[in-house]
Amino acid sequence: MADKKTDPVVVIGLGRFGTSLALELPRRGTEVLAIDNRPKVAQSLAGQVTHIATADSTDLETLRQLDVPDFYKAVVAIGGDLGASILTTSLPIELEIDDIWAKAVSRHHGRILRRVRTDGGRRTLRRAFVGRVGRPINPANVPVYRLAC
Repeated sequence: MADKKTDPVVVIGLGRFGTSLALELPRRGTEVLAIDNRPKVAQSLAGQVTHIATADSTDLETLRQLDVPDFYKAVVAIGGDLGASILTTSLPIELEIDDIWAKAVSRHHGRILRRVRTDGGRRTLRRAFVGRVGRPINPANVPVYRLAC
C-alpha cells in the first residue's frame, strides 16, 4: 500500500474548494482524479491534475467506470447542489473507500452528512477542517466532515 500521505485521492466537485484541493495535492506528490459535471471546469484543469473527468458523480456505475474504487481517499467538495452532495457522499461508502471527506455549506447540511451511514453504522462522520488535510488551501475554514471507521 502507498504511503498514507500520498495515497491517490479522488476529488469530486470542482468549485473553489475542490479546485484548490485538486491543484494542491499533486504539488505534494499525490495522484488526483478530479471529477466535475461541468465540461468547461474539467477542461480548465487538464494538464494540472493527474486525471480529470467530466461525469455525473451521483451515478454509481459512472464512478465504477472511472475506477473510483481504486482510490483510498475521496473528497466530496460539492456545495451548491445539496442533493448531489448527499447522494455523492453516500457512493464512496458503497464503493468501500476507506477515507472520505465531505464539504458542508451549512450546519443543516453537515447534520445530514453525519447521518450518511450505509455500512451498519461502523462509519461515523466527524467534523474537521481542510487545514488538517493540507496547508492553507481553505482560508475561510469551510466545514468539511470526515467519514471514519
